Amino acid sequence: MTLKEHFRTELEILKKQNKGEELIITDFIEDIYNIIDKFSNQGHSGMSASFYSHTISETIKNVLSYKPLSPIDNDNDNWNEVDSNMFQNKRVSALFKDGIDGRSYYIDAVVWQGVEEYDTYTGRNEETQSIQYVKFPFTPKTFYIDVIRVYDTIENITKLGYNYSEEFGEKGLKTGRYYYTKIKDITQFREVAKIYDLIDSEFVNDDIKNMLLEDLRVDKIKRVL
Repeated sequence: MTLKEHFRTELEILKKQNKGEELIITDFIEDIYNIIDKFSNQGHSGMSASFYSHTISETIKNVLSYKPLSPIDNDNDNWNEVDSNMFQNKRVSALFKDGIDGRSYYIDAVVWQGVEEYDTYTGRNEETQSIQYVKFPFTPKTFYIDVIRVYDTIENITKLGYNYSEEFGEKGLKTGRYYYTKIKDITQFREVAKIYDLIDSEFVNDDIKNMLLEDLRVDKIKRVL
């Protein structure tokens, strides 16, 4: 079966499963056939076919999502002044810096993930924020960090300096139970630190910084040995 035949077969199955409703890709079917023809004419083997198909699909996805196709550098020509001494990156709208020579930060670096799949939010959690300083060259990436609920009274939660939320039960009814959220496992920030500068940052709490500093110390000892 050729690639075009494969697409035609899968397309017919998809149409049947959609029970006559118009497919989202309807207006692009002819374009997909054209891509298939060009791709097939290049005579790719199994390994190159996988590489090229992934690159082509990722390129299309990134362009349609307004994402950059290559890493961001810190060239001053890549920035627009959007407010008094505040600069926004021309290629990534969520990337900013205060002052032309200031440190650059990405406002969507961390998203907090609650127990429920829908329970995601940005902002501050345990003195750690969604905003993080970037390392150049920079490829935007958002990390989902797990948080847990800790139940207590409003008075105690307020004394601890946390914001509280009220739990909702079945049918959206309030339960009268209040909670705040805490980071479930700070070791998740080891992956974050590969892209973002967490150690020299006011956006990260001391527990995470100390863990990363200890990782650096251990790694240095291992290299010596």
